[in-house]
Amino acid sequence: MFPATVLVARWTKYDIEATLLTSGLGTIIAILVSKKQIPMYYGSSFSYITIIMSAMTIFTPECFADPNSFYCPSGVKIVQVGILLTAVFEIIIGFIVMKIGKDALDKALPPVVTGGVALIIGAALVGTAIDMASANWAVAGITLLATILFSHYLKGKGLIGMLPVLLGAIVGYVVSAIFGLVDYSIVESAAWLRIPNITLPALSDLRAWGIGLSIALAAIATIPESTAHL
Repeated sequence: MFPATVLVARWTKYDIEATLLTSGLGTIIAILVSKKQIPMYYGSSFSYITIIMSAMTIFTPECFADPNSFYCPSGVKIVQVGILLTAVFEIIIGFIVMKIGKDALDKALPPVVTGGVALIIGAALVGTAIDMASANWAVAGITLLATILFSHYLKGKGLIGMLPVLLGAIVGYVVSAIFGLVDYSIVESAAWLRIPNITLPALSDLRAWGIGLSIALAAIATIPESTAHL
Protein backbone atom coordinates (compact mmCIF):
# COMPACT_ATOMS: atom_id res chain seq x y z
CA MET A 1 0.00 0.00 0.00
CA PHE A 2 2.71 2.48 0.98
CA PRO A 3 4.77 2.67 -2.22
CA ALA A 4 1.85 1.97 -4.57
CA THR A 5 -0.45 4.63 -3.18
CA VAL A 6 1.25 7.28 -1.07
CA LEU A 7 4.45 7.61 -3.10
CA VAL A 8 2.68 7.65 -6.48
CA ALA A 9 0.36 10.40 -5.23
CA ARG A 10 3.36 12.32 -3.89
CA TRP A 11 5.34 12.03 -7.13
CA THR A 12 2.43 12.95 -9.38
CA LYS A 13 1.18 15.68 -6.99
CA TYR A 14 -2.24 14.19 -6.43
CA ASP A 15 -3.94 14.93 -3.11
CA ILE A 16 -2.71 12.09 -0.88
CA GLU A 17 -5.78 12.10 1.35
CA ALA A 18 -8.14 11.94 -1.65
CA THR A 19 -6.01 9.14 -3.11
CA LEU A 20 -6.21 7.12 0.10
CA LEU A 21 -9.97 7.72 0.37
CA THR A 22 -10.78 6.62 -3.19
CA SER A 23 -8.29 3.76 -3.04
CA GLY A 24 -9.90 2.49 0.17
CA LEU A 25 -13.41 2.80 -1.25
CA GLY A 26 -12.32 1.05 -4.45
CA THR A 27 -10.81 -1.79 -2.43
CA ILE A 28 -13.98 -2.23 -0.37
CA ILE A 29 -16.16 -2.26 -3.49
CA ALA A 30 -13.88 -4.75 -5.27
CA ILE A 31 -13.82 -7.09 -2.28
CA LEU A 32 -17.62 -7.00 -1.96
CA VAL A 33 -18.19 -7.48 -5.71
CA SER A 34 -15.81 -10.44 -5.77
CA LYS A 35 -17.66 -11.87 -2.73
CA LYS A 36 -14.45 -11.65 -0.68
CA GLN A 37 -12.67 -14.13 -2.94
CA ILE A 38 -9.90 -11.72 -4.02
CA PRO A 39 -8.21 -10.18 -0.94
CA MET A 40 -6.24 -7.53 -2.84
CA TYR A 41 -5.55 -3.90 -1.97
CA TYR A 42 -6.26 -1.60 -4.91
CA GLY A 43 -3.84 1.29 -4.99
CA SER A 44 -2.12 3.35 -7.66
CA SER A 45 -0.09 1.74 -10.44
CA PHE A 46 3.53 2.59 -11.15
CA SER A 47 2.73 2.10 -14.84
CA TYR A 48 1.10 5.53 -14.95
CA ILE A 49 3.81 7.56 -13.24
CA THR A 50 5.74 8.65 -16.34
CA ILE A 51 2.73 9.65 -18.45
CA ILE A 52 1.02 11.47 -15.56
CA MET A 53 4.20 13.35 -14.65
CA SER A 54 4.55 14.33 -18.31
CA ALA A 55 0.96 15.59 -18.37
CA MET A 56 1.52 17.61 -15.21
CA THR A 57 4.69 19.11 -16.67
CA ILE A 58 2.79 20.17 -19.80
CA PHE A 59 -0.43 21.51 -18.27
CA THR A 60 0.69 22.78 -14.83
CA PRO A 61 4.44 23.41 -15.19
CA GLU A 62 4.78 26.02 -12.45
CA CYS A 63 2.91 24.00 -9.82
CA PHE A 64 4.55 20.70 -10.74
CA ALA A 65 8.06 22.19 -10.72
CA ASP A 66 7.55 23.90 -7.35
CA PRO A 67 9.26 21.75 -4.66
CA ASN A 68 7.01 23.28 -2.01
CA SER A 69 3.84 22.26 -3.84
CA PHE A 70 2.28 18.91 -2.99
CA TYR A 71 -0.95 19.16 -4.97
CA CYS A 72 -1.76 20.49 -8.46
CA PRO A 73 -5.59 20.43 -8.82
CA SER A 74 -5.78 21.86 -12.35
CA GLY A 75 -3.48 19.12 -13.63
CA VAL A 76 -5.28 16.43 -11.64
CA LYS A 77 -8.59 17.36 -13.28
CA ILE A 78 -7.07 16.85 -16.73
CA VAL A 79 -5.38 13.56 -15.83
CA GLN A 80 -8.60 12.26 -14.28
CA VAL A 81 -10.14 12.04 -17.75
CA GLY A 82 -7.45 9.52 -18.66
CA ILE A 83 -8.08 7.58 -15.46
CA LEU A 84 -11.78 7.33 -16.33
CA LEU A 85 -10.97 6.18 -19.87
CA THR A 86 -8.65 3.55 -18.40
CA ALA A 87 -11.48 2.31 -16.19
CA VAL A 88 -13.85 2.02 -19.16
CA PHE A 89 -11.21 0.20 -21.20
CA GLU A 90 -10.44 -2.26 -18.39
CA ILE A 91 -14.15 -2.92 -17.72
CA ILE A 92 -14.59 -3.83 -21.39
CA ILE A 93 -11.58 -6.15 -21.21
CA GLY A 94 -13.03 -7.63 -18.02
CA PHE A 95 -16.28 -8.53 -19.76
CA ILE A 96 -14.32 -10.07 -22.64
CA VAL A 97 -12.31 -12.20 -20.19
CA MET A 98 -15.54 -13.30 -18.49
CA LYS A 99 -16.85 -14.31 -21.91
CA ILE A 100 -13.82 -16.22 -23.18
CA GLY A 101 -12.91 -17.78 -19.82
CA LYS A 102 -9.81 -18.00 -17.65
CA ASP A 103 -8.11 -20.71 -19.72
CA ALA A 104 -8.03 -18.43 -22.77
CA LEU A 105 -6.60 -15.63 -20.61
CA ASP A 106 -3.88 -17.92 -19.26
CA LYS A 107 -2.88 -18.79 -22.82
CA ALA A 108 -2.74 -15.14 -23.84
CA LEU A 109 -0.97 -14.02 -20.65
CA PRO A 110 1.21 -16.89 -19.36
CA PRO A 111 3.60 -16.25 -16.44
CA VAL A 112 6.47 -15.44 -18.80
CA VAL A 113 4.43 -12.51 -20.16
CA THR A 114 3.01 -11.21 -16.89
CA GLY A 115 6.37 -11.55 -15.16
CA GLY A 116 8.10 -9.83 -18.07
CA VAL A 117 5.68 -6.91 -17.93
CA ALA A 118 6.26 -6.49 -14.18
CA LEU A 119 10.02 -6.54 -14.83
CA ILE A 120 9.75 -3.89 -17.56
CA ILE A 121 7.68 -1.63 -15.29
CA GLY A 122 10.35 -1.89 -12.61
CA ALA A 123 13.18 -1.30 -15.10
CA ALA A 124 11.42 1.81 -16.43
CA LEU A 125 11.52 3.31 -12.93
CA VAL A 126 15.24 2.75 -12.39
CA GLY A 127 15.99 6.31 -13.51
CA THR A 128 13.52 7.76 -11.03
CA ALA A 129 14.93 5.59 -8.24
CA ILE A 130 18.53 6.63 -8.96
CA ASP A 131 17.51 10.29 -9.11
CA MET A 132 15.85 10.02 -5.69
CA ALA A 133 18.72 7.99 -4.22
CA SER A 134 21.21 10.65 -5.30
CA ALA A 135 19.78 12.95 -2.62
CA ASN A 136 21.61 10.81 -0.04
CA TRP A 137 23.44 7.71 -1.24
CA ALA A 138 24.17 6.50 2.30
CA VAL A 139 20.53 6.38 3.37
CA ALA A 140 19.49 4.93 0.01
CA GLY A 141 22.14 2.20 0.27
CA ILE A 142 21.16 1.25 3.82
CA THR A 143 17.47 1.17 2.84
CA LEU A 144 18.16 -1.01 -0.19
CA LEU A 145 20.37 -3.39 1.81
CA ALA A 146 17.77 -3.69 4.57
CA THR A 147 15.02 -4.42 2.03
CA ILE A 148 17.12 -7.14 0.36
CA LEU A 149 17.95 -8.75 3.72
CA PHE A 150 14.30 -8.68 4.82
CA SER A 151 13.25 -10.17 1.49
CA HIS A 152 15.75 -13.03 1.82
CA TYR A 153 15.63 -13.93 5.51
CA LEU A 154 11.90 -13.41 6.11
CA LYS A 155 10.81 -15.36 3.04
CA GLY A 156 8.12 -17.88 3.93
CA LYS A 157 7.61 -16.34 7.38
CA GLY A 158 3.93 -15.56 6.89
CA LEU A 159 2.61 -12.00 6.76
CA ILE A 160 5.87 -10.42 7.94
CA GLY A 161 7.67 -12.14 5.07
CA MET A 162 5.42 -10.37 2.57
CA LEU A 163 6.42 -6.88 3.75
CA PRO A 164 10.13 -6.42 2.90
CA VAL A 165 9.50 -3.11 1.09
CA LEU A 166 7.57 -1.66 4.02
CA LEU A 167 10.16 -2.88 6.52
CA GLY A 168 12.96 -1.48 4.40
CA ALA A 169 11.18 1.88 4.22
CA ILE A 170 10.86 1.90 8.01
CA VAL A 171 14.60 1.28 8.36
CA GLY A 172 15.30 4.07 5.88
CA TYR A 173 13.02 6.41 7.82
CA VAL A 174 14.71 5.65 11.14
CA VAL A 175 18.16 6.14 9.60
CA SER A 176 17.03 9.43 8.04
CA ALA A 177 15.71 10.61 11.41
CA ILE A 178 19.05 9.73 13.08
CA PHE A 179 20.90 11.70 10.39
CA GLY A 180 18.59 14.68 10.97
CA LEU A 181 17.11 14.49 7.47
CA VAL A 182 13.44 14.29 8.47
CA ASP A 183 11.48 17.57 8.44
CA TYR A 184 8.67 17.37 10.98
CA SER A 185 7.41 20.92 10.42
CA ILE A 186 4.80 19.83 7.85
CA VAL A 187 3.45 17.20 10.23
CA GLU A 188 3.41 19.61 13.15
CA SER A 189 1.46 22.22 11.20
CA ALA A 190 -1.00 19.74 9.63
CA ALA A 191 -4.60 19.60 10.81
CA TRP A 192 -5.78 16.57 12.79
CA LEU A 193 -8.85 16.29 10.57
CA ARG A 194 -9.16 17.46 6.98
CA ILE A 195 -11.62 16.90 4.16
CA PRO A 196 -9.77 15.45 1.12
CA ASN A 197 -9.49 17.67 -1.94
CA ILE A 198 -11.98 15.96 -4.23
CA THR A 199 -11.89 17.10 -7.88
CA LEU A 200 -14.02 16.23 -10.88
CA PRO A 201 -12.48 15.39 -14.27
CA ALA A 202 -12.22 18.22 -16.83
CA LEU A 203 -14.52 16.53 -19.34
CA SER A 204 -15.09 19.77 -21.24
CA ASP A 205 -11.37 20.35 -21.82
CA LEU A 206 -10.33 18.97 -25.21
CA ARG A 207 -6.70 18.81 -24.05
CA ALA A 208 -7.76 16.33 -21.39
CA TRP A 209 -9.17 13.93 -23.98
CA GLY A 210 -5.95 14.02 -25.98
CA ILE A 211 -3.70 13.18 -23.05
CA GLY A 212 -6.43 10.92 -21.66
CA LEU A 213 -6.09 8.49 -24.54
CA SER A 214 -2.35 8.26 -23.90
CA ILE A 215 -2.96 7.57 -20.22
CA ALA A 216 -5.60 4.93 -21.00
CA LEU A 217 -3.10 3.01 -23.14
CA ALA A 218 -1.17 2.22 -19.96
CA ALA A 219 -3.88 -0.37 -19.30
CA ILE A 220 -1.96 -2.54 -21.77
CA ALA A 221 0.63 -2.83 -19.00
CA THR A 222 -1.67 -2.90 -15.98
CA ILE A 223 -3.85 -5.76 -17.23
CA PRO A 224 -0.93 -8.25 -17.36
CA GLU A 225 0.32 -6.70 -14.11
CA SER A 226 -3.01 -7.35 -12.36
CA THR A 227 -3.13 -10.86 -13.85
CA ALA A 228 0.30 -11.51 -12.33
CA HIS A 229 -0.92 -10.28 -8.93
CA LEU A 230 -3.95 -12.56 -9.05
